[in-house]
Amino acid sequence: MHTWDRKLVVARQVQERAEITVYFKSNRPEPSEILALRPCHPGLRHMDPSKIRNSVGDSGRLRILDLDGPEAHELLRALRMAGFSAAIMTNKIDRYVPFDRRTAGPLAEEDWTRELTNEIVNAGLHLEA
Repeated sequence: MHTWDRKLVVARQVQERAEITVYFKSNRPEPSEILALRPCHPGLRHMDPSKIRNSVGDSGRLRILDLDGPEAHELLRALRMAGFSAAIMTNKIDRYVPFDRRTAGPLAEEDWTRELTNEIVNAGLHLEA
């Protein structure tokens, strides 16, 4: 955490993004597998089974992309409990978020650039464009 003064703090947040691949028993999933899959993830619950099957095609696997880390780990547990073979690939991303100590919350994106620039200038630090 980097501090410029008593009001603004730039905090490092690590965000985990993930992708899950579900492996079916054969290249074309059985209707029973698709029905068992649907309750595992909110995005699949109301999806037409034929659309899920078309997404799998002849690959025997379904990729579920761009999940938040905790959501992905929960989905992986649900899939395994439902009897599916699945793999997870994660990626951690560092984000730097300015926080205002006065309000104990993050600055709105449109505010933080202006406020942070003012704080740096007022602290006597040089800014480069």
